[in-house]
Amino acid sequence: ELAVEGGQDSLAAAVAALQQKNITVESLNLLTAGKIPADANVVIVAGPKRPFLPAEVKILEDYLKTGGSALLLL
Repeated sequence: ELAVEGGQDSLAAAVAALQQKNITVESLNLLTAGKIPADANVVIVAGPKRPFLPAEVKILEDYLKTGGSALLLL
């Protein structure tokens, strides 16, 4: 996925705009975290470079089934 911070190939401008509106933006590795934090309002997957792993799909499905929101920029 595109990096949250960094150079031209990142989401730095979008992150800065969200932060100006007092929105917290954090990177999340689904496999490491094992779940999406309960206080997450939306999960954004921006430009994945490879298919989702089954464990990642399960985590996203569980999050969406409980009312979570996602923006997938495929």
